[in-house]
Amino acid sequence: INELYEYIIIAWGAIMLMFVSTSMVFLLINLKKTKRSEQNLMAINDVLSVKSAELELISQHDELTGLLNRTGLKSKMIECLDKKQYPLTVVMIDVDFFKKINDTFGHQKGDTVLSNLGGLLKEFVQDEESVSRFGGEEFIVLMPEKSIEDVMDRLDRLRLQIQDTDMDIDQDVTASFGLASSQEYAGIKNLIDCADSALYQAKQEGRNCIRISH
Repeated sequence: INELYEYIIIAWGAIMLMFVSTSMVFLLINLKKTKRSEQNLMAINDVLSVKSAELELISQHDELTGLLNRTGLKSKMIECLDKKQYPLTVVMIDVDFFKKINDTFGHQKGDTVLSNLGGLLKEFVQDEESVSRFGGEEFIVLMPEKSIEDVMDRLDRLRLQIQDTDMDIDQDVTASFGLASSQEYAGIKNLIDCADSALYQAKQEGRNCIRISH
């Protein structure tokens, strides 16, 4: 009887050992699967993060010029206002007689003019300044912590540079400038509207000049 009990105990122990061993194997397999799943999820999250950043970049930039678009401009202006970067100067720039350029040389050449001007404006901005294509042939340069007096000489040199640059069409290209500045919070729309009014004045007074909103 004692021998029978010993056999039973040994057999039971062997069964338990097999059970534990099998459970450990399944547990290790599941742990490896879980780890692989976690690694896969992390990889997917990394890809999604990159794609999200790429989409955000695309959504805030103009395809033709590579400059900020209206969405990007709005983000920059909100950032400047939140940081209270006053005085905040807004410069609206418009290519003179752009419709005539398109009608005379074609829209492809018109796009070339805009792309070339965009390149000049990229080189022009410095520090925390930014430039965006506002729409059509209009561009906006945002100049935080700079008054109109601070930037007038630079802007006039830019105006002359545009006039003297070969834009790859058989005529000179000029641009008109409208400026608005605020020493305190004035709101995005208000600043842009004021710059637009000054630009309209520049257009009315002969183009290829700079006018300031008062």
